[in-house]
Amino acid sequence: MNQISPIISKNETKSLFLVLTIVTAFFTIFAAVLFSSEVFADDENKKIKVAWYPYAGYQETDSEGNHYGYNAEYLQLISQYTNWEYEYVKTSWADGLDMLEKGQVDLFGCLMYTDERQEKYGLPDIDCGVTYSSLFVKFDNEIAFNDFEAFQDMRVACNMSAQNYVDFLEFAKVNGFSVNFINYEKHSEIVDAVRNGDVDAGILGSYQDEKDIRTVAKFAPRRFCFATTKGNEEVLKDLNEAMENIKLENPLIDNDLSRKYDQTSSEKIVFTKSEASFIQSCNKIRIVYTEAWEPLEITDPKTGEFSGIVFDITETIAGLTGLDFEYLQADSNKTAAKLIQKGQADAIASYNYNPETANKMDLRLSTPYLNMPLSLIGTSKTENPKGRTATPEHYYAADSLSQMDDCEIVFLPTVEDCIESVRNGDVNQAIVNSYSASNLLSQNKYSSLQMATLVGDNFEICFAVGEDMDSELLSILNKAISSISVSQMNGMIIKNTVDTQNLTLQNFLKQVPTELLSIFILGLFAIVIALLLILRSKIKSSRKIQDLLYIDQLTGLFNITGFEKEAQKTLEKHRYFPFIAILDFDVNAFEQYNALYGFDAGDDLLCNLANTIKNECSKDEICARISADHFVCLMFSSQPEYFKERIEDFNRHLQNITSKQSIFLSYGIFEITNYSTSISIMCDKAMAAKRTIKGNYEHYIAFYDEELHNRRLEDAELISNMELALEKKEFEAYYQPKFDAISQIPVGAEALVRWRRSEGMINPDRFIGIFEKNGLISKLDNYMFDAVCQKIADMKDKGIPLVPISINFSRAQLYDLKFADKLNKTALNYKIPVDLLQIEFTESAFWKDKEDMIVGIKKLHEFGFSVAIDDFGSGFSSLNILKDIPFDVLKIDRIFLSSKNEDEKAEIVIRNVLSLAQELKLQTVAEGVETKEQFEFLRQNGCDIIQGYYFSRPLPEKEFNDLLTSL
Repeated sequence: MNQISPIISKNETKSLFLVLTIVTAFFTIFAAVLFSSEVFADDENKKIKVAWYPYAGYQETDSEGNHYGYNAEYLQLISQYTNWEYEYVKTSWADGLDMLEKGQVDLFGCLMYTDERQEKYGLPDIDCGVTYSSLFVKFDNEIAFNDFEAFQDMRVACNMSAQNYVDFLEFAKVNGFSVNFINYEKHSEIVDAVRNGDVDAGILGSYQDEKDIRTVAKFAPRRFCFATTKGNEEVLKDLNEAMENIKLENPLIDNDLSRKYDQTSSEKIVFTKSEASFIQSCNKIRIVYTEAWEPLEITDPKTGEFSGIVFDITETIAGLTGLDFEYLQADSNKTAAKLIQKGQADAIASYNYNPETANKMDLRLSTPYLNMPLSLIGTSKTENPKGRTATPEHYYAADSLSQMDDCEIVFLPTVEDCIESVRNGDVNQAIVNSYSASNLLSQNKYSSLQMATLVGDNFEICFAVGEDMDSELLSILNKAISSISVSQMNGMIIKNTVDTQNLTLQNFLKQVPTELLSIFILGLFAIVIALLLILRSKIKSSRKIQDLLYIDQLTGLFNITGFEKEAQKTLEKHRYFPFIAILDFDVNAFEQYNALYGFDAGDDLLCNLANTIKNECSKDEICARISADHFVCLMFSSQPEYFKERIEDFNRHLQNITSKQSIFLSYGIFEITNYSTSISIMCDKAMAAKRTIKGNYEHYIAFYDEELHNRRLEDAELISNMELALEKKEFEAYYQPKFDAISQIPVGAEALVRWRRSEGMINPDRFIGIFEKNGLISKLDNYMFDAVCQKIADMKDKGIPLVPISINFSRAQLYDLKFADKLNKTALNYKIPVDLLQIEFTESAFWKDKEDMIVGIKKLHEFGFSVAIDDFGSGFSSLNILKDIPFDVLKIDRIFLSSKNEDEKAEIVIRNVLSLAQELKLQTVAEGVETKEQFEFLRQNGCDIIQGYYFSRPLPEKEFNDLLTSL
């Protein structure tokens, strides 16, 4: 056989071998440093004794002796960085702490932070989560979550020597109820007592793997950690390093484990009889999804089935409500809407919350369940896009797009199509959702593109159901959406946008070992560099999403999620302050400010507010923007009086941040005395205090107190009783006559609602505002309109003289494109002429979505209804309203009128408003006229109609009939 000549010489071979050896050695050392979790640990495993006491959900042992639970998983993570080998010492809680103090064990899990324990034991710098205590009942118990009134006098099982007993006493005191305690020593005894009906409820820790019980209250959230013996610096040092590495590798590890081991049923939704009947009787709810909404809705490439953020949300809702969902795929939202119109589907899974667009498609919308931020993708960052702009075709209803006058919008099927068109130069930029953008831009082929979050722009995503679908479905969906916590929602977002477990290079390499081994040795170094770049890109993408979850994109302050997370940590560090409080504040009439000066000026105002807040607060005080002009702060002070002085100083600084007009803010303060109260409840109480003085420019600071707490409970009772009150016809119409200013005879009336309950009459001032805030006001408006129509029909049948009657409606009604049709249909049913019905909207209704108002009023005019603007002068009245809105009647607010005797300028203003109304051919009505002087002034200056106590108070139906028949 002939010898084949070598391609390279021996010397060249030696040189190449030397190079390969150096590269291999470099890679080996690099990989060992990068990947080995044991590089900083001792060569031999160190034995660590762990106090192992049974604690449901945290540390348990199965029948085969295997350890599992929250703490068990954390211990395994710690061992990866320390090389510890555990010896589990079975003990009780109390004995375990005693052994820890004496140095008989090295590690004790799930110890809550207290100053006393910090002195007594060796606690690491980093905690391993938050624990809380829970009040639980049998699953079939109908008590609602945090129903404090129902908790009163319950028989509660608990271990009265445990900390959660002490915590519950404080929780009950703060929330105004008391219970009867029955002492049990063991966890199992407490659960069995509840199951057997020996007690009404029980108290235990956070994670109870009990399928037949449910939590009705959570309290006393506290950070917890692993602890070692005081002075055991070697273990403490390793523990600190391990905890730091664990949190760096997966910042969300605590959330991941919490979601995994918290098996208690969350707040059970209490349904009405009709809702419960709907759930029981309905077949599968057919929900349509499209892949265009990625990552909200995707088809799993492995199974071919629906998955993504929305799938997780709907499955969570299914678990909360008992609804059964069937998923159908469509190629677009328009196709999905057609399926509903044809009766082939019941709901659309992801719909941009836009009532006007929905009405055109005969769809009704749920409460938004997700705010999806938008980003601008281009070759350079810009916040003022011009030219051709690509966006997914299902974004057609986005408010951001409608405001882009300088752009030619190009609609494309998917997010990736839009980004591809930017890369290819087919368009100048793209507007897409930030979640998809973060993931796609991590790919190397898009390295030339940049992303800028569109400040203040986002999609509100909701469910859309067919017009003919039972209204109970929307109500059920809304209740379920409200019961999904922020942490649950964030978990679903992160799960479907960033796989935190795969962010490390070590895990990435583990997934592809066979491929790497087949690569020639000279490529190893290049692979390392490439993987590092990929890892860096993924980490950047992860951080962007983390910022979206915790940081307000407009101001740079925390959002509510970030605030709750940081405030809890800060409270633990600063309890020594004599006065610690949550401060909640917002801008009075911010919508009007936007209307007067534009949204850009509004955003500038909010940013200036945020900067002023940051400058006025210390480095340890936490501030956040909750929504729009709504801010919240965690602040410290030596005494309440000084705290008020700080707010007043802060207020003075705010007056200098804009030259357009004076800015007025309202502040609510909740003093923190019980640290077991959740941050969200503290914020709610501060906001409740603020609402008591909202709009009061003289008294703009309010402290939360027990009286306010009791009023909130009364508010909740009014809300819960509203539906039943409608059924029982407890709401009555009173009629306040309107008198002609010249003839002084009745020429009309305004229908005013009263609530008659068994314990007496409730003034509308007590419940109207509450119903306006939670959306129930529309039901009451429709109820009153029906009552007035029936009243006019009865008067017609009895021969009582007929006069026009006005009914006040909420602004929300004009978003319903069928509003006018519904009113006309009701009038036709009662066979009454529409010119006897006048529709009133308050002045504030015309500051937002003015174009929608104009369209709605024109529709009412087509049917013959007259329209009045009520309370003119009560807010920031503008001549634009008189110029642009085609209403028929101008009603001057009583507040405007009452200024007359105090300010001569007010007299001039009223006189000119009346003169202007005459020239515009508007009928004028003066409300709240109480004196002869007011009446004479108005009559002499041309006011057409007088309404107020000077002529008549609001009358019940019979007295109103008597007044008209006496004419």
